[in-house]
Amino acid sequence: NRSSDLARLQNIMGNYPEGHQAAAVIPALDLAQRQHGWLPLSAMHKVADLLGMSRMRVYEVATFYTMFNRQPVGKYHIQICTTTPCMLCGSDAILDNQDEIGNWCWRDNSGQEVYSVRSRMFGRLRQCSHVASWR
Repeated sequence: NRSSDLARLQNIMGNYPEGHQAAAVIPALDLAQRQHGWLPLSAMHKVADLLGMSRMRVYEVATFYTMFNRQPVGKYHIQICTTTPCMLCGSDAILDNQDEIGNWCWRDNSGQEVYSVRSRMFGRLRQCSHVASWR
């Protein structure tokens, strides 16, 4: 529901001092991505307008963080970690089989993308489940 999402964004923006609403850009982009299933350019523009930021600044944030999907993803989005600990555990073997996997997405009979696979380097090793096994 867009009106409840707008209310949630206003609530998030209320956590920041007057004049510093731009600090809410990451949660605002996350909210937009949840609404659309991915982060289209039109959503980034709306976030910029609501936060009083330049569109380029919002785009810089969205392209910096790998958690934002700037292309549509399937209903089931699979992310393959490419950090060193994960590669040592075999994640590169999955990526090496790209030819067998195809174009990294599978579609149902209607052409709707059901599964999508992307490689991802997690920004913090704590986000990766294999790091715990290396301690």
